[in-house]
Amino acid sequence: MKETNDFSVLAIILMVAAIIFGLAVTNYTYQYGWSMNYAQKHLSIAKGSADVEIQYAEISKAIEILQVFPKEGNYDYLNNVNPSTDMKTGWSSLYQLQNYTNEIRLMDKSSPAYQQGVRNIQERIASSYAVFEAAANSFIGYELKGWVIMLACVVGLVGFIIAIFCLLINFVSYNHESPLVKAILFLTALSIVAVFLGWIYVQAVPIFYTGPV
Repeated sequence: MKETNDFSVLAIILMVAAIIFGLAVTNYTYQYGWSMNYAQKHLSIAKGSADVEIQYAEISKAIEILQVFPKEGNYDYLNNVNPSTDMKTGWSSLYQLQNYTNEIRLMDKSSPAYQQGVRNIQERIASSYAVFEAAANSFIGYELKGWVIMLACVVGLVGFIIAIFCLLINFVSYNHESPLVKAILFLTALSIVAVFLGWIYVQAVPIFYTGPV
């Protein structure tokens, strides 16, 4: 079963590499990713509201949360003249939405213009945020190397599958050679799998997020 043990070692190496790659950039991308998540929640509340005061408050809160992002710069290094990935354009879209909402909330609530304004705001929220989101995702992906996390997840998942497969082969086989080696491989793999799953959990839950919500 030497080949199986070799594969187990390879699986452990893959998972360790995944954790190292992931941790290397998690600290940089974590706050940005969760900022966008919380901002979207506030914008969803604004979109579902027919009260402009609530819309304005939620839009303003979303903008406050997103302040962690740079105000200008195009981080699509493959096409840095692409307007859809320009941070200045993204911010301009959000501020225009905020200013328009502020104009509507100063109107008479019983006026047709106010009612139309409410509907316009609801329609503009998604498109305005989409412009910002495209630029923000470019910043995270290119400038912060967010793609490394995705690579780490894939590498770690492959390592996890190989490790489980090899361990199952070891323990259902009738080969009782090197029980100590098997035990070491099992405990090592189990520990690293636990750390890897813990890292995935941290990515999925904002336990280390320190920004506004």
